[in-house]
Amino acid sequence: MSFNSDGTKLFIANRINNVSEVQLSTAWDITTVSPLDIVETIRDNIAPRGIALRGDEAKLFVLRDSAPEIAQYDLAYGGDALASVQQP
Repeated sequence: MSFNSDGTKLFIANRINNVSEVQLSTAWDITTVSPLDIVETIRDNIAPRGIALRGDEAKLFVLRDSAPEIAQYDLAYGGDALASVQQP
């Protein structure tokens, strides 16, 4: 799990091989999350073991369980939503 700097977005690595971005209606309060708050999901069969968000929130790093590597994703925001996720 990794929060953005103001606590309104949460990136979650889950067991079904993807990472989801979730909007929080109250900053830093995970009790305000519901399935309807999922904004975007990286569906890349990445088998995430851990994630980290770069300080400027422009990149998401994912430690892959299936291979000893770190995947890097560029995040492009349009307003409050995740506009695109790309793996170089």
